[in-house]
Amino acid sequence: MEKNFQVLFLVEGLHTPEEGMLCNDEVLIKRHKKEIDYEAELCMKITEAEAKDEKSAYKSFEKVLDLIFQLYGLETGIYIKRSSGYTMAPISKETPFGKLSFRKIIMEITSPTYPPDRVKNLYSAFKFAAEKHKKLIMKGFMRHGLEYYYMALGEHDLEKRVINLFVATESLFSEGQELRYRISLRVTSLLGLIGKDRNKVFERLYELYQKRSKIVHGVERVDISWEEVLDLEKYLRDCFRIYLYLNKEKDDVLDKLDASLYDDKVKIELEKLVKNAYDKWKAERL
Repeated sequence: MEKNFQVLFLVEGLHTPEEGMLCNDEVLIKRHKKEIDYEAELCMKITEAEAKDEKSAYKSFEKVLDLIFQLYGLETGIYIKRSSGYTMAPISKETPFGKLSFRKIIMEITSPTYPPDRVKNLYSAFKFAAEKHKKLIMKGFMRHGLEYYYMALGEHDLEKRVINLFVATESLFSEGQELRYRISLRVTSLLGLIGKDRNKVFERLYELYQKRSKIVHGVERVDISWEEVLDLEKYLRDCFRIYLYLNKEKDDVLDKLDASLYDDKVKIELEKLVKNAYDKWKAERL
C-alpha cells in the first residue's frame, strides 16, 4: 500500500545537523528549533490504513522507533527521550512530507551541545540504526538484550545500571543459568577474537559480575566506578555488533565459544566468522 500519510514525533537527545537528513526515503529528521541541535522532529511515512487505525498503528510506530533508538544508543551511548504526543496528517501539496508542525516545546535551550562535525557523526549513527533495525526483528534474544542495554544508558544510578547491563550480557551469553565464570569466559573468548585484551576483559567482567550479584542479592553495598561500567558498556557494544552480523543462532555461537577453548579447529573457524562479522560492521558504520 502507498504510504501517503505522515506521523511526527518530537525526540530529545537526537543530535541533528542543521540541514536535517532523510533515511530510506521514509524517515526524515530535522531540528525542532534551528539553534538547538539535540531536540529533533522525526517524521515517518505511513499508509492510509495505518492512519485510520491510529491506536493500533501508534503502538507499532513506537516499537519501530524504540528499536531504532536502541541501536542508536548502542552505537553512541546516548539515550533518546521520545515525547508522548505526536501529529498525523496526509501528505499533500499543503503539507509535504516533513512539513508538519509540532507545537509542544520540551526545552528552551538556545545553544547546541556539540560542534557540527560531532553532530554529523552522531547522526550517521542514527542513519545506520534506521537502516539496520529490521535485522533484529526476528532475533528475540538480541532484542531483549538490547532493550536492557538501552535502559542502562538512561539510568544514572550505577548499581541499577550494572544490573541492566548484566541482564543484557546474559541475554547474549547465558543459557538460563547465572554462571559467572562461564559467561565471563564466553565474552572474553569472543572479544579476544577481534584483538581485545583477554586478561583485562575477563578480570573486569568477573569482578563486576561479583559486585552485581551482591547488589541483586542484597549482601552488602559495593563500590562501583564509572570506569568499570563504561568498560562493560564498550564490551557489550562490540558483542552486539558481532552478533548483528554473524547470522548464527545463539546456541550455535555459544557451543563454538565453549568448544574453541580446547579445539583449535573450532577456534580457527570461529575466529574467521567473528572477524568477518566485525569487519562488516566497520565497513558499514565507520
